[in-house]
Amino acid sequence: MCLLSICYICSYIGVIIGALLGASLNLTAWIFAVIAGMFLYIALAEMVPEMFAGISSKTDNRRYFIMLQNMGLLIGFTIMMTLAGFEEKIRAALQ
Repeated sequence: MCLLSICYICSYIGVIIGALLGASLNLTAWIFAVIAGMFLYIALAEMVPEMFAGISSKTDNRRYFIMLQNMGLLIGFTIMMTLAGFEEKIRAALQ
């Protein structure tokens, strides 16, 4: 319970610091880059071991399971690259 409280407090402190830095300085691009990198690291650190555990537990359908995982990763990558490619058009449409 105490560790969760510390985590919550740190999260709120991080939100306040991020909001202050984002509003006062022109660091928005750097903040987004750091957040994206941290998101990818956390996602891959959790996802890759799960992928290997799933492959080893289902020995009868290994190829199908690996193909399905790779398709999911490629679809996610394609969606993110499409969003990045059309970023300016999306911003213009929303404004």
